[in-house]
This record gives sequence, C-alpha cells and structure tokens, in this order.
Amino acid sequence: MTSTDIRVVVAIDFGTTYSGFAYANKINPEEIETNTRWSGREGLPKTNTALLYDANCDQVLRWGELALFQEQRRKKNQDAEQFHIIERFKLHLDNKMKQKPQLPIMFDYKKAITDYLIKMKGVIEESLERRWPGLSLKQVLFVLSVPAEWLPYTRAVLRECVFRAGFIDEDTHSNLEFITEPEAAAIHCLSVCNEHDLEENDTFLVVDCGGGTVDLTVRTLLAGNKLREVTVRSGGLCGSTFVDDEFLKFLGRKVGIKALGAFKEQAYEDLQKLIHRFFCRYVKLPFTGYEDEFEPIELDLETNCSALIPYISGELKDKLEEEDWIIDIEYDDVKNMFDPAIQTIIRLIDAQLNSVPPNKVKAMFLVGGFSESPYLTRRIKESFEDRVQTIAFPRNPIAAIVKGSNYYLIKIVINVKIIYSYIPLLFRCCFIWPKHASN
Repeated sequence: MTSTDIRVVVAIDFGTTYSGFAYANKINPEEIETNTRWSGREGLPKTNTALLYDANCDQVLRWGELALFQEQRRKKNQDAEQFHIIERFKLHLDNKMKQKPQLPIMFDYKKAITDYLIKMKGVIEESLERRWPGLSLKQVLFVLSVPAEWLPYTRAVLRECVFRAGFIDEDTHSNLEFITEPEAAAIHCLSVCNEHDLEENDTFLVVDCGGGTVDLTVRTLLAGNKLREVTVRSGGLCGSTFVDDEFLKFLGRKVGIKALGAFKEQAYEDLQKLIHRFFCRYVKLPFTGYEDEFEPIELDLETNCSALIPYISGELKDKLEEEDWIIDIEYDDVKNMFDPAIQTIIRLIDAQLNSVPPNKVKAMFLVGGFSESPYLTRRIKESFEDRVQTIAFPRNPIAAIVKGSNYYLIKIVINVKIIYSYIPLLFRCCFIWPKHASN
C-alpha cells in the first residue's frame, strides 16, 4: 500500500446492537464525515445490528432498523415462523461468553455477520460515490474496531467475513486494518484533552460503554498528540443490552417464563417494539437513580404489547386481568435492572485505577451509547470523583469509535506507513487468501 493507492479511509464500528461508519479523504483528513443516512431513517449515526431473514434463512428481507420495526406484509396463511429476526450475533465471536444469543437451528453466525456487512457495504459504496464519483474500493482503506479482549483467531474470523462481503479481495487484502475499541475511543478523546487542561505526560482513562461490551484503556498524552498505553486494556460483557435482559427477566416473572419465551419465539418483532418503544424510551433512558425523583411507571399490556396477552395463562393471567393488564414498575425494579451491569463496570474501572499509582489518572472520559445513561454516569461520579480529578463525557459519544478509528488510519496513510503494534504478527502471517478458496 502506498500513498497514491489509498485516497479514502472508512472506519466501521460493527457493534453488538448498533453499527455505523465514518469516512475521510487523505487530502482533508480533519474533515471526518459520519454517515447519518440509513434505509428508513436519517439523522442518526448508527443503525440496528439486526437482520430479517426468510423462512429458510437464505435471503435477507430487511436489515438495520427496518428488520426490527417495519410491519410485515403477510398473507393470511403466513405466520411469524416464516420469518427470522437475527440480532446480537456479534456476541457469538466471544468464546468466553457462556450463554450466547439464540440462533435458528443449523444457522451459522458467520453468515449473519457476512450478510450484515454486505448490506452495510452497499450504503458505504453509495456514500462514497455520492461524495467522490468514480472512487474504487481498491482506493479505500477499511478499519474495523474490535473489543480489546478479542484473540487473533477471532479477528481472523471477522476478516474472513469482511472478505466474503466483498470489502477486500486477494489483491487488496492489505486494505483492511483492525483497531481496538478502547484505542479508537482514546484517539477520539484527544480532541477534548485541551478542554480539560490535560498536558504532556498527563494520564487519562477512557471507558467505552457500548451495547454489548464495555472497554477500558489508560493512556498517557505525549508530545505531538501521541498516546502511550499505560495498562493492559480490559473489558467485559456489561453493556446496555444487559439492562434490557434484566427487564425481560422482570417481565417473565410477571407474565410467566414460558409465556414470554413462546412470545419471543413467535412474535419477536412485537417484543422488540416493547423494549425499544416502551422500556428504553420511558424507563431506561430517563432513569436517574434518585428515588425521590422517580414516579412509578405503568406498563399497560393492552396498549403497549397486546400481542403478549394471549400467551399468558393460569394464575398470572387471572391476576393481570384483575389489574386491567397493568404491570407496575417501581423504583427498586428499575434499579435492579441496571445494577448488575453497573456494578461490573465499576469493578472494571476500579481495577484499572488500582493498576497505576494513586492520583496518576487525571481525567476519565466516558463514551459510547450507554454513557448517556444518567444513572450510570451518576454512579461512576459518586464512586470515583475522589480519585479522578475530571470525569467528562465528550460530545457525540455514540460516534466516538468510528471517528477515532478514522483519525488513526488517515494519519497512517498520510505518513505512508503502517503501525503494527496492535495487530499481532501471527495473525498477519497466517491469514493469506488462496485463490478460489472456499473457506
């Protein structure tokens, strides 16, 4: 790869719950553009990491937000079993996760990743063609952000999916780089170091709170806006979707585990509407954690999820009928939905701070979609304000990864060199694309 080969860098944040991308031309590297145009919605930097398949999981019918929320046109003799909504499939790349999201029988999660990347590739090509007509993908350097704890093998699987999706081929396999999510977030936070009086040799902690994972890294600011990694990067499966999981456990206790399981299997789209249009909007996002500010919330099943009612039976059905199908959500209920994930995040932060001398970390930056939770931010401030001088939340936190990734790679292209420090040599040596390879 030479400076004349690459004209544009595209950074892709393939996330557990949401995905997005940003791009920049090496001639104007500071002008990083985040895509905000998706099928069915404009103005958002990300779309849902979700796919709607046909009955045999051969064809993608819809993807992104439309996979979850677009009303299906079904004939009278059709039912929900003829469609499969697949999401959170990225978690299957984590070998350490014991209970992974359920997939259809005999369905390979790598197919879902490849199919999703194919759809995203179409949007990327449209965006680049609109911005720079005639640009070839061979002139594009792609960078994908990955969790800090991923092993070289996991990156190799993702590279295979990227190859099958058509981003790279045998001649352009070097046009793909990986960057860890905390590294990308740290680079994004460089833009706000001056705002918080960080100087050369000052150290800061970045906490990237995403939908599936939370990743952390401690960096020292060096001359020339360079960064030195101080501690071993860490992370955990404690993102915002695990709060959603706790809500479903709560709901299961109210309507019955079997009823909720059958409803999830038969009417997955309706369940997602309940999560995103009721729980996220009226419960998760507004929750501050202050009990005196909290007002009990009523979940009216007839209004918000009438499709669930036929699945409920027995004593639970009788009880809910007496209460007009209203489920009361109290303060402790919501707090208990958040606390398992938040306690894990606090432990991860505490471990990072304990790995450096006291008071060495001058600032903590929180990025990622989950960092917009007022309860999470309050708990972090209460836990660490006596140990960290500044706890801040950089602007546009949901796009931090793609912007940091793009800035990192565009600088490399300008300098006409590749930095290998974060991409294992073994991975680079062993992953070679043979012609006509089927695996």
